[in-house]
Amino acid sequence: MKPAYITCIKDEEKLIFYNLIYYYNIGIRDFYIMYNNSNEATKKQVEKFDILKTDARVFYHHDSDIAYRQPERFKMMSEQAFSNGCNWIIPIDADEIIKIKNYNTIQDYLSCFEPIDFGYINCRWIDYQETEKDDKTDDNIFTRWKYRNPAPRPQSKIIVKWSPGMRYGDGHHILVTKRKKIAETKILYFGHFPNRSYEQIKDKMITIGKAFIPVFGMNSTRPQVKKYRDFLKWGDMVFKDAWKKIQESRKNNFKNFVFDPIDSELFK
Repeated sequence: MKPAYITCIKDEEKLIFYNLIYYYNIGIRDFYIMYNNSNEATKKQVEKFDILKTDARVFYHHDSDIAYRQPERFKMMSEQAFSNGCNWIIPIDADEIIKIKNYNTIQDYLSCFEPIDFGYINCRWIDYQETEKDDKTDDNIFTRWKYRNPAPRPQSKIIVKWSPGMRYGDGHHILVTKRKKIAETKILYFGHFPNRSYEQIKDKMITIGKAFIPVFGMNSTRPQVKKYRDFLKWGDMVFKDAWKKIQESRKNNFKNFVFDPIDSELFK
């Protein structure tokens, strides 16, 4: 049983090294990484990991197309991983950490489902939040932010026991072919670390807007496109308003947040 990590990243120099180290420490050795117009700082952080962990196998891909092609990109890497002997595929974004309860490695948990031929495990997707109790001297946001929302997002995330011909839906949250659910788990969840700064949400909203327009059109009702249209009309005030609401929400809801830190030892 061999799991593979797959991701598509742009400018994630502050997260990607810690992210890769974490997944290495929970048992993954096969990493499929696609650079989508990534900056050099991001590439250097991946190369740093590749040099440090000599028994990790890192497969590099490059795509300069700005259009939103995430399902196709993730399918291509999944098929490659499967052809290289990986039967479990873990689609990851750079700002996500899978937290596992009662198991030391991802293999320990996935081995419970090894007799099953293919399908997906549905996982909760839960936001971590910045708080006043964070240690601001900690460069690693995955250990600096220790509080999360009590409830998951409406959307979930998946881990896939791959079968050739599978295809992902938007955001690699679902499969659109061979949709056989293996389990609905609470043993692990995807910890999500979004909205890290005003500049980060601004860059992300603009990048996503530009990526969605070639695929869905400028008049699309998708919120990502609408936000970009608002930016073209109103400028930076769109992002300033969004950031203000995020800050107010965090302050008002802190009393309900759950203290649930990620183990710092898993980033060494």
